[in-house]
Amino acid sequence: MKNILLVLTILLFAASYCAAETKFKDLPDNHWASSSVYTSVKMGLMNGYPDGTFRGNKPITRYEVSSIVSKMADRAGTTGLKKLSEELKMELKAIKSEIARMSMAADSGTINGSYEQDIFLGNLLAGSTTTGQASKGPAVYYRLITGLKKYLSDDASVKITLDTMDSGFLGGVENISTRLFDVQAKLKGNIVLLPFEINASSGPGPQVLASPSDIYQGLNGYIYWRPWNSVSMSTEIGALILNGSYVAHNVDTVLSPGKVGSNQLRGFMTFGTDRFPILHNLQVNIGGDYFYVDASTKYTRGEINFKSTPVEKIGLTAMFAAGGSDTQSMAVAATFSMNDYFNSGTNVLIKAAKYGSTYLRDTATFDSWWITGNDVFGRTLPVGIVNIGADITQSLSEKLAVRVLGDVRLSGNFSYGKDKPNSSMTYEGDILYSVTQSLVLKTSYMIFFNPTLLADSSSDLLTLGLKYNF
Repeated sequence: MKNILLVLTILLFAASYCAAETKFKDLPDNHWASSSVYTSVKMGLMNGYPDGTFRGNKPITRYEVSSIVSKMADRAGTTGLKKLSEELKMELKAIKSEIARMSMAADSGTINGSYEQDIFLGNLLAGSTTTGQASKGPAVYYRLITGLKKYLSDDASVKITLDTMDSGFLGGVENISTRLFDVQAKLKGNIVLLPFEINASSGPGPQVLASPSDIYQGLNGYIYWRPWNSVSMSTEIGALILNGSYVAHNVDTVLSPGKVGSNQLRGFMTFGTDRFPILHNLQVNIGGDYFYVDASTKYTRGEINFKSTPVEKIGLTAMFAAGGSDTQSMAVAATFSMNDYFNSGTNVLIKAAKYGSTYLRDTATFDSWWITGNDVFGRTLPVGIVNIGADITQSLSEKLAVRVLGDVRLSGNFSYGKDKPNSSMTYEGDILYSVTQSLVLKTSYMIFFNPTLLADSSSDLLTLGLKYNF
């Protein structure tokens, strides 16, 4: 600790000899961090931007941290630097442990979640269905998600969650005890020096919105991701992560309450590698699923996933899976993400996937429809399609942002039209205003085309909404 104080004293003393005087346009003198910022600049540890701003709210990158540490090392000299580094590591580890303990203590027993309220006006400029002109509304919707998490120890926790899903006027009639509540428990420990984590949950599993109203046709198929009745265990062996789980599907809640309709065993192993020159930080995930109802009703599929960050703020994923040996039982998918790469407040997500017509077998019996995931609108993806979607968000200020989404769904042979199953197009534009960090107001306009319903079938939706996180 004495070495740390000595180095900091030397650095501060050296700063007094720097004659350059810098003033940032976005850093008033009465700001709480003003003195520290200008001291760092005088020391040569940090700089502003060419336009005369400091941008104190901008996230710091690992490159920038490395640059600051390197400059500190140059000023401090190499004598005692190794010992100083070890002291810093020990103190940071202790601080990190204390912060984690305090965070768990603060979160334990607290209630948090979100409340979403929307007003829909449908079919304003478009709205034809198989029965003629569609309804215009207005319609209202709310969704409440709230949970109570309790830490039983540093390594064990329980969380109870209530999610109203589509019961908030979107057409769902949900049983509060078996559909709206779920319970999740987590336990960490070690077995013969091997770390393990066990997760157990009781819930309805993912649910799909299928509203009887034609006001919001473009929202049909939206997935409410909920936990299953399941138990899983994972462990690490060196750089290898192993995970296995059991999931109970189609659990009866009426005739024979608690009876399991189908069973799923899932196993995956994950490892990382830096052997590829372009795909840095490559993570490989290999595994599969075994669905079982009885001796004559079973189904197996295999899957391999790749995840990489070739450069900072750029992400790539790819997936190949098969439920059989023919091409129609196979699936491929990929995503590209860019998170403020140009420091311009622009975030981009592009998703593409192709699912063979027999990739999933008897989804009702095995309850396996969710494996295909969702599009950029959060809607389920059927088999036998090609899907391409994009989600672009542009921040205009700290409070204001615009968002544009688009999704094109083609039949399995890359065709679109009335006689092409599952083909559709959806586009949406959003304006988002953050009143506070917890409250966001949204105005959005969506237009949805489904030529398989009618030659000119279309629907649009204007939404005025808010979301509050607590």
